[in-house]
Order: sequence, then structure tokens, then C-alpha cells
Amino acid sequence: MATLSESPSNTEHGSRTICWLCASLLLSILASWVAYQQIDRPLTGIDDANIFLTYGQHLAEGDGFVYYRGGERVEGFTSLLWTLLCGLCLLLSKQPEPLLLGINIGLLSSTIFLLIRYLQGPGSPAELRASKTSHYGFALIVWGWCLLNPKFVIWTTLTLMDIGLWCFALTCGSIAFAKAASSQKPLSRGTSWSLCGYLALALLTRPEAMLIGLVWLSGLLLGRHQSQRALPGTEGSSGRGAIRAALRESCIPVIAYLVLLGSLTGFRLLYFGYPLPNTFYAKVSPNLLYNLKLGLGYLRGFFLDQLWASIACVVLGLRTCRFIARSFGWLKLPSSSAQAERLLQGDMIALSALAAIAAPVLTGGDHFALYRFFQPAWPLLLVAGIFPLLSKITTRWSTQPRWLAGLVLSLLLSSFYCCQRPWWNGIETDIQVEFDFARSGRELGTELNAFFPGEQKPALGIITTGGIGYTYQGPLIDLMGLNSVRMGHSPGERRGNKNHAAFHQEVFFQLSPDLVDPRFVDQNAVPKNHQDLIPPSGGFWEGALQQIHHSRKFQATYRPAIITCREQEEATGRQIAVWCKPAVIRQLKERNIAVEVLPTAQQ
Repeated sequence: MATLSESPSNTEHGSRTICWLCASLLLSILASWVAYQQIDRPLTGIDDANIFLTYGQHLAEGDGFVYYRGGERVEGFTSLLWTLLCGLCLLLSKQPEPLLLGINIGLLSSTIFLLIRYLQGPGSPAELRASKTSHYGFALIVWGWCLLNPKFVIWTTLTLMDIGLWCFALTCGSIAFAKAASSQKPLSRGTSWSLCGYLALALLTRPEAMLIGLVWLSGLLLGRHQSQRALPGTEGSSGRGAIRAALRESCIPVIAYLVLLGSLTGFRLLYFGYPLPNTFYAKVSPNLLYNLKLGLGYLRGFFLDQLWASIACVVLGLRTCRFIARSFGWLKLPSSSAQAERLLQGDMIALSALAAIAAPVLTGGDHFALYRFFQPAWPLLLVAGIFPLLSKITTRWSTQPRWLAGLVLSLLLSSFYCCQRPWWNGIETDIQVEFDFARSGRELGTELNAFFPGEQKPALGIITTGGIGYTYQGPLIDLMGLNSVRMGHSPGERRGNKNHAAFHQEVFFQLSPDLVDPRFVDQNAVPKNHQDLIPPSGGFWEGALQQIHHSRKFQATYRPAIITCREQEEATGRQIAVWCKPAVIRQLKERNIAVEVLPTAQQ
């Protein structure tokens, strides 16, 4: 009889679960479609996404982790798992972009669904979970928080980057560790092994997981210590007993973390020769104070663009302090075990979210628009930062008329709308150029393949390497060092343009590419002399290339040239501006390709 009585309830619960999942998926598709319309319908992803695709392409072809066929082994990507997924999609289709976009939308909707189910579950205040109406309120809050934020939607979906995967891993791992840390029951073996799975997912997804994993494990240990102390009459109720019990229950995830990290580091040492991704050496300055200066400026900009994020981070900091204080006995635990478990869960998530925000601050932030590195923590900011404020407001206004509570909620939503910059109708100004780099890079690589149809193609010295790397079939030398070991490990403080400060002139001449910085030029702005090919003084690219164009050795080695694409010669000719070695210019002329060598100032 008990089974019969429980069956309708279980069926109803399963139906609701499917409804929340389907609604989250449909809304995620709708938000992605709106973003797709705003940024000129890109199906190429941004330029950095094409770096993943390039590695995935060579991986699918059996060449291994190389940036061009026959090139050196180099870890010029920041997500091993996303690179493997790109390789898998390329095995399934020659056009992997729709598959990757579908994966990202699926990950986004799964993250949103996970948040909704968590807020509807035991982690929410009992006052709010009392009515079914609150379930719909939680869903609306989550959908609004995530899908009305164009930065979050674009970075987790249309960029075709690993951000959606990292957001999913960070969110589900943080919630799982928080639940395990706060449970009043002893951890089961199944729970411990599931935590190991979340650690593996995170470590394979992003290098930041090395820090996040330590935070998860520290939080688990401190949380289990608090939970043991909250159980009177048990071994863990005493100080030493609580520590021993917490260590015993945390040992499996700790060992798994060490084994996983050791295995990943060992693989990198054996295969690539270095313990960290090449991107770390190329991007991150060894000067911690310099990184903090840049990182705090990056955080400040994020707060100015997202006012609610600054409020959430203040709450995260306070909750983290409370979590640490209770762990060391400086604050008393709540008398109610249910309340203690609920607060501990939220504080643990706050600790994870704060670590996710701190990681990019410690490494100096990022050069991309729309705060890429902070977007994966966006869902956690809601759970541990904004949601406690909303719950307090709801509790206080529960005795007030519904129209008044609705008015307050409407004002809060309006402030979220008004305080976010840029909004949907202005988002393309900041991010469109990244998609344009990828699209034009792919087209440029295809054109250069046509200029040099044989297998022996000239080596290109490239600044934006993603799109052109995906289509060009010859050697590629990344002048920014991300996909070049020698340039990435060149000496220097990595100061200047963020993530573009690894260029070294001596290494450049050692690598000696045949063509340098090829790019399409607008028909109305075709360079007339070599000065027109030199990046503007004080600009981004002049700083990134350390004014090498003014070097006598560079000007003696390379000639500024304009190449006209053959199929366009009789029409409105599409032209490529590039610095070429004289031998390459002769090769092009022998193939009857129109090449104009630009005069120097002396000429």
C-alpha cells in the first residue's frame, strides 16, 4: 500500500523535473537565438574557439596535439576536455560548429536546471519552500538571472569556447561538495566517489580547477568538521574526534585529487615537456603584484558593468568569513541541525564562488570584452550571493499584501535591467570583432592555400592565429606565443598588452617566418607605402610586437607587399597586405599572382 501511495507523488515529481528541464532548454535556445541575431549570425565562434578546432582537427587526423601538421607538440589550449570534444565533433562532421553550439546550449540549460532543482530542494529556506508558488518564483529568478544577461549567454554558447563546460563543472561540483560538506550523515562511499568524478571533470576542463579543487577539498574538510561537532553524543562531537572523523571522510576525494593532478601533470611533462599549459607561460606575468594590479582593475570593470555582481561578492565575502569562523570555533553553530546544514551549504558555495572570482584576479584578468573569466561563476553568485538577500526580503514581506511584495520584486528586476551594461541591443559593439577575426582568418587561410597549392607552403608569422590556423595548411608561428613553445617560453616580464606580451624579437628572427602578419585590407584603405603597413604608434599591435617593424633587421629581411586575390583581379579585387621575404615574392610572381611591393620612405 505504501508503494501505491508513493507512486503518484514520484510520478508528479518526475513530470515536474522533465518540465523544468524542457523549459530551461527552450529558454536557453531562445536566448541563444536572440544573441545570434545581435552579433551578425556567427557560426565560426570567436578566434580563440578556432584554436580549439585547429587542435581538434589535427587530433582527429591522428597528428596529436600540434598546431599544424608536422609541427611541435604544444598545449596552446586551456581546456583539454573541450579540445577532445572538438576532435570528436570533427570526427562526426566536417562542420562541427552546430554540434558544438548544441553542446554549449545543452550545458547551459543543464546548469540552469541544476540551479532550479537546488533552490527548490533542501538548500532553500523552509519559509520559501513551503508553497508550490515559490517553485515557480525560483525558476523565474534563475531564468532571469542567467538568460537576461547577454554576456553570460554569449560566452557560454555562441563563442564556441569552453566557458559553458567550465560553468557547468564549476556549478555542479560546488553544489555537490557543499551538500557533502554539510550533510549531518556520514559520507557514503558512493558520495565520496561521486566527488572524485566532479574533481576529474573540473581538472580536465580548466587549469583553474587546480585552485578550485583545493578550495572544494578544504571546504569539505572544514564542513565535515563542523557537521561532526553539531552531532552531540558522537565521536565527532569532541574537538579531536571531529578532526579525525573529518579527515577520515575526506580521504578518498583528497587522494583522488592528488592522483588526478599528478597524472595530468605527468602526462604534460611526458608529452609536452612542461608541467603547465603553454598558454600559462605566454600569458601570465611572473610578477604577482603586477598581476594583482591588472586583476583588480579587471574586477573593478566587472563591478561597474554588473552592479548586482558587486553586491553578490560582498555577501560572498561575509559568508566565507562566517564559514571560516565557525570552522575554527570562533562562532557558535546554530542550535537546529537542519538550519546548520542549510547555512553550511550556502557558505560552502559562497567559498567556491569567491575562489572562482579570485582565480582570474590572481592571474591578471583578461583582454577579452564582456568579462569572460567571471561568467562561469555567474550562477553561483545568484545561489550564494543574491538569493540570501531575496530570501530575507521575501521572509520580511511575507506578512505584507501581495501587491506590495510584487512591487518590491518588480523594482529589483528593474534595477537588474537598468544597471547592466551593455544591454542586448548594444552587445555587438564589444564582442563582434572577435567573431570577425575568426571569419576573416578562415577566409585568409583559404586564400593563402590557393596561392601556394603544393605541400611545401611558406611559414606564416601570425598575431590572431585561430581562424587562419583552422584553414591554412602550412606552418604557423604564433607571434604571441600561445601556440609556439619557443615564443611562449621566451624571457620577459609579460607586461604590457594582457595575454599578448610574450613576443621576443630575438626569438622571432630565430623562427624567421616567410610571411608576417597577413591580413585583408579594405578597398578604400589600400596601403600606399611601407608606413601604412606599420601598426599605429601607441596602438595595441605595435606594443604587442614591440615596434619590430622599425627594426633595421626586420626591414632588411621583409618587404611590404600587397597581393591581389586571383579570382578577384578583374572585379573589385580583394587584397592582402603582408610582409614577405623576397623569395616568397619571386615565387608568387612566377605563378602570375599580382604582387605589388610597396615603396619605403627612402624610395
